[in-house]
Amino acid sequence: MRGTIRCVVVAGVLSGCHSDDTVVPPEDSTSGASGLVVHWSSAPTTWPGDLGGGITIESARFKIDSVRVIGDAGPGDPRTTATQFEARWNQETAPADNVFDDAPPGLYSQISLSIDGHLTESSFELRGHVFVNDQQWEYRIEDNNALTFTVQTDNMLSPGGEATIGLRCNFFHAILDVNFGTLPVEDGRLKLETGNAQMPTFRAKLVESFESVSADR
Repeated sequence: MRGTIRCVVVAGVLSGCHSDDTVVPPEDSTSGASGLVVHWSSAPTTWPGDLGGGITIESARFKIDSVRVIGDAGPGDPRTTATQFEARWNQETAPADNVFDDAPPGLYSQISLSIDGHLTESSFELRGHVFVNDQQWEYRIEDNNALTFTVQTDNMLSPGGEATIGLRCNFFHAILDVNFGTLPVEDGRLKLETGNAQMPTFRAKLVESFESVSADR
């Protein structure tokens, strides 16, 4: 999401000078483009992904209500906030970067995420296949509840510079502890959904799966 508005106002007062005199304002050493980028990634890095233990993941979708990169100088700056978009991974798709062209310089120590389908859609949905007792099943994991949490990071944006924060979702951590053998079968699929007894634990693991990583990973 890009939104860039730049306004430049130059005011000069000339007195006792000839009409061909030129006044050049001094250069601002802090001027120039600056930018903060949130780069989304996943583990596994390729899709469909093999998680081991007979489990694959083929797609993941998150309804992002907001992503806020929080600087120490301003915890609620709209210049570092993106709202209402979908983060999706599958064989053809990966989430686009969030680019904040007008982010103020300073130290950024947190990413605040709100994942919320507002009851009209699932807040998140994961799909794949799993072997249970030597039989392969399709599975779906989806939840209507909102997830709101923060991820710790440590990134400095210098005046006129650029900084990239890596935000990764580790699906190994989220999914490998699911007991697929106890899930109900709906329409020929194993289903982990909002009211299931495993969902509170899965929610907590999913929140833990979002992590800040170096941007070159």
